[in-house]
Amino acid sequence: MRAAAAVAVSLGLATVAGAALPHPDKEEQAIRQHIERHYFEGVRRSDTAVAHKAFDPVARMYFVRDGKLIDRSIPDWLADIARNAPKPARPDTFQRRVLDVDVSGNAAVAKLQLDYANSVITDYMSLLKVDGQWRIVNKIFDRKQGSK
Repeated sequence: MRAAAAVAVSLGLATVAGAALPHPDKEEQAIRQHIERHYFEGVRRSDTAVAHKAFDPVARMYFVRDGKLIDRSIPDWLADIARNAPKPARPDTFQRRVLDVDVSGNAAVAKLQLDYANSVITDYMSLLKVDGQWRIVNKIFDRKQGSK
């Protein structure tokens, strides 16, 4: 009996709470698409309605400014983007890419990089799959000033 269980686990046939584990490649692809379609596109166009779709409503952002930990709600941050966005929207002025995605069941972390003319931002996004949809629930980031 133990041998059969070991074979099932090694073949990826194990279940958690009666549900089959999601296929990692499929889930990683879904996360990458979610980030591209909502987060990157919303930020690129300064379109906060699109960017809001990337995040869970309770999502928070944390970063360090002048050696101090800063905590902001994502809705507050997106409201600032909307207020300060150039009118009309500026053309795409940065490169963006998903560097890595690590998925474990319904939890994941994605490392992103946004290359602007004078800075590089590295985002770490915590995501959870809720009601079948990936949502960013936490964002931390670091900004390096200067050229790429």
